Amino acid sequence: MREAPEKPNVSAEVNLSEDQQDLLAMLLDDDDMVDEDEVFPLSLAQQRLWFLYLFDPQNNAYNMPAAVRLDGCLDRAAFTLALDALIVRHESLRSRFGVHNTEPVQHILPPEGFQMAFESLLDKNANEREQVVTHYATAEAAEPFDLIGGWPLRARLLQFDENHHVFLLTLHHIIADGWSVGVFIQELCALYNAFSQGQASPLPELSIQYVDFADWQQERWESGELAGQMKYWQNALDGVNVTELPTDFPRPATLSNRGARLPVNIPAHLTQSITALAKETGSTTFMVLLAVWQVLLFRYSGQADVCIGTPVANRNQRELEGLIGFFVNTLVMRARPDYDMSFLSLLAQVRETAIAAYANQDVPFEKLVETLNPERDTGHTPFFQVMLVLQNTPEILPALHQLKISRLPVDYGTAKFDLTIDLTESGQRIVGELEYNSDLFLPQTISRLWGHFLCLLEGISHQADQPLAALPLVPEEERSQILTVWNQSDVALEGVEGLHQLFEKQVLKTPGAIALVSETSSLTFALLNSRANQLAATLMDAGLQVDELVAVCLPRSVDMVVSLLAVLKAGGGYVPLDPDYPPARLQYMLTDSHASYLLTQSDCLPLLANSAQDVAHVWCLDADWPTIAMMPVCSPPVSSVQARHVAYVIYTSGSTGQPKGVVIPHAAIVNHMCWFQTRFALTEEDSVLQKTPFSFDASVWEFYATLISGGRLILARPGGHKDGAYLLEVLEQHRITTLQLVPSLLKLLLAYPDNG
Repeated sequence: MREAPEKPNVSAEVNLSEDQQDLLAMLLDDDDMVDEDEVFPLSLAQQRLWFLYLFDPQNNAYNMPAAVRLDGCLDRAAFTLALDALIVRHESLRSRFGVHNTEPVQHILPPEGFQMAFESLLDKNANEREQVVTHYATAEAAEPFDLIGGWPLRARLLQFDENHHVFLLTLHHIIADGWSVGVFIQELCALYNAFSQGQASPLPELSIQYVDFADWQQERWESGELAGQMKYWQNALDGVNVTELPTDFPRPATLSNRGARLPVNIPAHLTQSITALAKETGSTTFMVLLAVWQVLLFRYSGQADVCIGTPVANRNQRELEGLIGFFVNTLVMRARPDYDMSFLSLLAQVRETAIAAYANQDVPFEKLVETLNPERDTGHTPFFQVMLVLQNTPEILPALHQLKISRLPVDYGTAKFDLTIDLTESGQRIVGELEYNSDLFLPQTISRLWGHFLCLLEGISHQADQPLAALPLVPEEERSQILTVWNQSDVALEGVEGLHQLFEKQVLKTPGAIALVSETSSLTFALLNSRANQLAATLMDAGLQVDELVAVCLPRSVDMVVSLLAVLKAGGGYVPLDPDYPPARLQYMLTDSHASYLLTQSDCLPLLANSAQDVAHVWCLDADWPTIAMMPVCSPPVSSVQARHVAYVIYTSGSTGQPKGVVIPHAAIVNHMCWFQTRFALTEEDSVLQKTPFSFDASVWEFYATLISGGRLILARPGGHKDGAYLLEVLEQHRITTLQLVPSLLKLLLAYPDNG
């Protein structure tokens, strides 16, 4: 044991920056100040957790819960005595935190005063007992610690009956790490075995305490001994980018620690493949697993800069192995994958990175963050979002006198990172769990991710030298579902080849119902069909053949809808030209499409300028309709139209270059409309507002899904889609039942005081 130490010069040893001291002064109040004679500096890792605690004392992200089941005849007095002795033995278990001379410090409480909670469940049935255990386990894990005025650990013993107990232990991370939990359980059992048999403690006296390590670590940092290692990390992490995984939910501005767990295992044959590959390449099992996870994150994110965190015990001296304290350090493993490189090449890169990281593992992660000062936000952890842990040997719990001890798996509902992969080599398999942030991911997404990981492993086990882009990611069952099951979208429609035929079927059902309404007129299904037939006959009489294109440059109007149907009836494909487009774009689209026919009106014709002169046949519907109206009103015979023939051509926005025309055949749009009707089931009672410019593909369903279902199509006035007050008026006037909105327009409509 450490002899009574001299009171350290804390200010000189901790050496906080001015910013940190200012922040500390802002966060603290008088109750946080301590004046005990014996105070000790915090380790570098403890300093970070202390600041995080001051920012949010209710944060439970750094609680470390554990639960064990004790089956057999428990000597409760001996168990309590063993716990008390352990608290006496390890000063870290009775540390209290505060500030002395403006610096964060810890001081050691006397061992008296800690009490283990006890509750008997003898009056409850088996199901109720399990529920109580789950309740207490999650409640203990969620309860914040008072690091200033309370104990940094909690213990609770639950009695099922005389031969069954559950022990719940919760430590704050500021005084312990995962290794420490193992030390706690091992020594508690050793002490219990001795005390339950009337023997003295079998544990050797500790030569140092955690505060001695903290003091030594501070001296080592301030002496500049780790400057070379820090230089390595500055180079290794220069320009690092956050790896953004696709998530089920938007990432909140401040990420909570709500989480869940998925038990996983790597089958024996894949575990053998990993072991063999590690041996062949001079790597370790951890390096192979790390490389596979980095491939998975690379393929998921598309980012060629992938960082994963991994813990190291940081107990490089024998005296530290048996101590309870916060020793663990975190290393950042960075990879630069490329689609063309082989997995073996990436593994060699990962191996080199891991070896170098281990050689420079003494720099505390907290100092890494402080020195490199990466761009920070409360929605991301610095440097990495995914943690990988591999235990080389499974935990072996000690034997207890007249008792059987076993770990009790409990989902505590927390997660420190977006995703933590915690694995253990266990015999012929690798087992573990995926801990994930439930603010970001759904359970089924994590299950699917694990399936992709196993699929990658399978592919690597067969051919590790293939390019990363060629490695299989999707299991065969899922692949079949995506390509076959989900793609069974063909709809067999007897006697229907074209979109216009679906419309004609509806005309026969409801000829007298109102089909189309504009600001100035309305048409029944029969009248809309007749006018489209007349225009279709005009086009065919001019020589329009199947698959020839007809440009339609008209504002939103009855004539526009008549024109679209007429082109389809005549066997052609239409090219929508929105008069609101710049003239240069309209002229380009007209020329690029090689349309031989043009339907427009007199005031739109000048927009097309000389391009219209190259079109063989041009009709201005406002001037030429008297002639068109002389054509027959019966449907034209277009027996040659087939599902593969073009229905329309939509031009892209041109944001990546020149606009490009995309040809949509009847088969595609008919299939889509049938799906739409199955999904949204419009009826003759529906009124749909057609407000989307017809040059956008989003407008297509507004026209045809309405007309083929017998609904009423309400045409917004030209430009009306930008006028919130007008749209609200139309919605109320025509009792619109179905409306398509982008979020920005919805926000605009909701902002109006009289939006109803």
